[in-house]
Amino acid sequence: MNVVSFAIKILVLALTLFCFACGPENNPASQPGNETPAPTVEVKKKTFDDDVATVRYSEYTWMFVLRRRDGKAIDGDDSKFIRANTPPETNQRLVSDEGKAVIMGTNFRFYPGQYDALNKRFEVQDLSAAKYEKNENDLPSANKAAGDPKNQNPKNISNKKP
Repeated sequence: MNVVSFAIKILVLALTLFCFACGPENNPASQPGNETPAPTVEVKKKTFDDDVATVRYSEYTWMFVLRRRDGKAIDGDDSKFIRANTPPETNQRLVSDEGKAVIMGTNFRFYPGQYDALNKRFEVQDLSAAKYEKNENDLPSANKAAGDPKNQNPKNISNKKP
């Protein structure tokens, strides 16, 4: 029993010394004037040019910027119209410029009437390396209403890269 009692006393003494060794008076960071300032994180606000660079980096065949003609921010109805009048395979749509522009990147051609519908409602800026040129598949279709979300790609139209 003597050995166990001696071991307990040594253990208590070691823990006591350890606790005092780690006290605040021995910690240099706790000394006055040694406070480490909190790091400041500077968040850079993304600009329109940053967003254009992001979409351009993806190397889409065609890249467009859509803006409302009245200069106001893109609203929910505008977003629905844009989705309805772009190929469903459109790879990227990015709202930018404080909500006043949508930057779009795609590798697919527009369905009949879609490109004209977008140009009628929005200012469309083509930032593509090779400018988008309408072809016979982009002409308005008499039996499909532009802007109709049910407007599907007719089976006889190829929607591949030119």
